Amino acid sequence: MYEKAVVCTDLAAESDDLVACAGWLQVLGVDVVVLAHVVDVFSGSDPRPDDQAEAAFARQIETFESQGFRVHIEAPMGHPVFSLRNLSREHEASLIVVASHGTGIFSTPFSGGVPSDLITVSETTIFVAASGQLPKTDGRESAHVLSDVLCAMDFSESAEKAFQTTLGLVGLGAQTVTVLHIQDVEGLYGGDTAFLHEFDRKDLIRLERLRERLEQAGASDVRTELAHGNPAKEITRRTTSGEYSLIVMGSRGRSARDAVLGSVSERAVEETLTPILIVPPGEADDASFEPV
Repeated sequence: MYEKAVVCTDLAAESDDLVACAGWLQVLGVDVVVLAHVVDVFSGSDPRPDDQAEAAFARQIETFESQGFRVHIEAPMGHPVFSLRNLSREHEASLIVVASHGTGIFSTPFSGGVPSDLITVSETTIFVAASGQLPKTDGRESAHVLSDVLCAMDFSESAEKAFQTTLGLVGLGAQTVTVLHIQDVEGLYGGDTAFLHEFDRKDLIRLERLRERLEQAGASDVRTELAHGNPAKEITRRTTSGEYSLIVMGSRGRSARDAVLGSVSERAVEETLTPILIVPPGEADDASFEPV
């Protein structure tokens, strides 16, 4: 599903733990890793790598190679966000791997201390590993990432791609899938619930169609959920609950409020204890969300 991944490392001692993601990446189909350390020329620090950093790079390369990955090494100079985006283009990577927090594993000096800037500019799917919750490299443990998948939907173009990604995960072995749609009553309707029943009826029909497609793809336990509330808060609550093994969502929503408050996906990664796949919008392979 994802043959090649750009994996971001900061070469700090604790970033050796990034190899714990190797099992997850293998489950997702990755066999080529572009191990990237971006030298941030805007940080004001000495850009020259020291002996400790070079030793960390060598250890990480060796560990990935020992687990069967083909490894390419990149150390571009520039802004981390745009450098990672450009590397994914140059290597035709289908995945960028970063961590959820701005310290420790994969830390890079993004403006907000999280990969929110990368979510804004990336044309490539982003795998956000939950810092401090990385798995052991044992294959059986890593396969758990597909044990209980949540797909967050708002029926936007980006959500269309996220759903297609979820179908792909079913092909990789995901059996239990929850499709969640959150009605932003305050944001979309100004708190007026007069038409909420009709919107709910239409969205429940959409969700049922998605259930059928997932079951046809081979998922054995498909659940749908229609919730009411603030999408960012509702999604964040689920990313920290420990209930799901992986969350799939689009990088752009349909709510106008996202432009002011920051997208739901950008805010969801800040506190997550669950791995997240952030899928950018693109041309859909087929029409999943026909009008009701």
